[in-house]
Amino acid sequence: MIELFPPAQTRKRFGREALTWLALVVVLVGGTRAASASALRGTVMPLPTQRSAVGTAVHKDAGHTIKVHALPGVKGGLEFTIGADGNFWVGDDPDNAVLKVSPKGKLLKKIVFPESNAGILAVANGSDGNEWIVERNTGNIYKITPKGKTTLYSGVIASGCLALFDTPGPDGNVWFTTDFCGLGKVTPSGVVTMCTFPNYGDQILAVVAGADGNMWYNLGFNGSPGYIGAVSTSCATGPQYEYASSTGGGIGLTVGPDSKLWFTASAPGEIGKVSTTGGLAVYPQSATMGGIVSGPNGDLYFAQANPDAIGRITTNGKVTLFTNGMPSGCYPQWVVIGSDKKVWFTCSNLGAMGEVAP
Repeated sequence: MIELFPPAQTRKRFGREALTWLALVVVLVGGTRAASASALRGTVMPLPTQRSAVGTAVHKDAGHTIKVHALPGVKGGLEFTIGADGNFWVGDDPDNAVLKVSPKGKLLKKIVFPESNAGILAVANGSDGNEWIVERNTGNIYKITPKGKTTLYSGVIASGCLALFDTPGPDGNVWFTTDFCGLGKVTPSGVVTMCTFPNYGDQILAVVAGADGNMWYNLGFNGSPGYIGAVSTSCATGPQYEYASSTGGGIGLTVGPDSKLWFTASAPGEIGKVSTTGGLAVYPQSATMGGIVSGPNGDLYFAQANPDAIGRITTNGKVTLFTNGMPSGCYPQWVVIGSDKKVWFTCSNLGAMGEVAP
């Protein structure tokens, strides 16, 4: 058996060490899917990329101060969401747990799961009012009520798929990404369907419901081309646009205030936007990019590391970084707009969450 991640006491998922481990996963396991993915290549629509110099003119804003909330007994946190109960629900892989955190940043509950090294990276809202997680290393899915009661759907994701992140879809299902099996969706009763498409054997780290009603994904993380593509909620293959011909490094994806799909790529460090019909612009950044979210004021916000910051980007590509108060070693990876309209983020290498006014 290949251990896909280092022991729990040493791993830092999607922090500085985690990117190396994910690259190892692709090398070790990717060959099993290479033939099927390769057979589907050739249907992609490469885009003439508009690479803007605007995004390289980064402005620092000292007027916004980051406030950090320590989460006692927590080693780290990754992708998170605002639940139907108004609280933050956080995937806490180092602790094999899900965290329930108040809108003020207070840890309310830590739900530890029994499976060893499960790989709990994200939490998604279900249409049933519950929270849902996929376990990367077990193929299990859990439903969690607002009070913390769990229901297990054991082994419903095929072995070797390596599920990652999940998000609600417009069809009432929760959709999730995988390394080698494309996208999956799970109904409120726990029934799983997998959707494949061109290049689906490349790792997918983000999926979001687009303004057109389709599910859009950011595909190609380790050493493979980067694509933004779509499937319908019935798994029909939609368009797929290539935004990087060598190393995509795709991380985040969201629908912007302009209804375009905004994405981040960790290598070489970029923010980009693409319309559902294919118009593309890319804004290079000198950092390791994390998640991205549409803000309350017509701008978008993103997490970055090396150097650590929370950033704001306008729809025409002007970038501002917030660093005042950022704790050393935070390595922010994911961002959410809280019920207070502030930008909230997790420190993936620390047991903490942070907030900053937009």
